[in-house]
Amino acid sequence: MPKFHMLVTSRNYGCATWYRGEYFVYIPLHALDNGRAEYFDYYAIHEIAHIATYFHYNLIGHNEEFYSIFYSVCPPRYWFWEIDYKPLFAKLLKSAGYIITKEWHYGSWYKTKP
Repeated sequence: MPKFHMLVTSRNYGCATWYRGEYFVYIPLHALDNGRAEYFDYYAIHEIAHIATYFHYNLIGHNEEFYSIFYSVCPPRYWFWEIDYKPLFAKLLKSAGYIITKEWHYGSWYKTKP
């Protein structure tokens, strides 16, 4: 079983790396600023999805394989941070039948397909 490490860093960005069967997730300290525990959770899920994408598909980056994993593990109430970060996620959600409204940040979204 691989070892998994989650670390908080003073860098301005997070990342996920792996080396010899050990996986490292770095979350920036600013993700905890102002008591934003939900943002920290989102950031951790995002980086863990990168590790899973590499593990399952041997791919890195923000691609459809990454988003298939991210979409399945991230609670929808956190999706707006990803939509603001990467337009590809919004495009993939739209193609899956979601309608993204300007109220998305407040959880007012819905899916048109069953």
